[in-house]
Amino acid sequence: MSFNTLAKSLDIMDLLMKTKVNMNVTEISKELKMPKSTTYKYLAILRDKGFLEFDNTAGTYMLGFKFLEFASVVQSQSQLDKIAYPHMKKMYMEVKETIILSVLKFGKAYCLERIEGEGGIVFSMQRGSHLPLHCGASAKVLLAFSDEDIDYILGEEKLTKYTPYTITDPEVLKKHLREIKKAGYAFSDQEVDIGARAISAPIFNKQEKLAGALCIVGPVHRFSEERTKVLKKRVIDYAKTISAELG
Repeated sequence: MSFNTLAKSLDIMDLLMKTKVNMNVTEISKELKMPKSTTYKYLAILRDKGFLEFDNTAGTYMLGFKFLEFASVVQSQSQLDKIAYPHMKKMYMEVKETIILSVLKFGKAYCLERIEGEGGIVFSMQRGSHLPLHCGASAKVLLAFSDEDIDYILGEEKLTKYTPYTITDPEVLKKHLREIKKAGYAFSDQEVDIGARAISAPIFNKQEKLAGALCIVGPVHRFSEERTKVLKKRVIDYAKTISAELG
């Protein structure tokens, strides 16, 4: 799909959202100042993808059920952010390290929220940014506990080597993911950023479906073996608390 096609398709959906009424092709064409033949083409694409429905009797178009799916995802993530953030602040006060909340979206690990740790150390996972699913504690948790087809994702995803510690062998990674699922958490030792370690645990909704991943990130020298045990307990406990509050 070209940029122009995408832009025009979004214009059509935006029009139907703003007017809140069903419209026929002539009305849409006139309102958006597009040739009727071009309008038909965009309407057909949107209808085929489930973004629009067509009323055969009235000959009009309306927003499709695909929007309900998107609304459900947005609502779920908004609820997660709202519930998780107070717990993230509380956890930060206890550990003084960077706290990250991530979600699985479009085959990537997206940073939904972040609280900066002490020391001004910059890590790759910034608010609104994303990482592939094969490296980093949060990403591995999202992949290990999701309902996604891991073989398909690994087949589609190039396993980029960010550091000498990044796992790029699909079979090694799949074994590692099974271990993560069994243990209930993931640990990352400089897989994305040299000098950084992280530990992450999954968050589930009331349907026991994966909702996100909670993570503690910090410099290697503050992640000793003994302290890592403490941080592991913290992140697992807080992830469970957030899960219990999710609708």
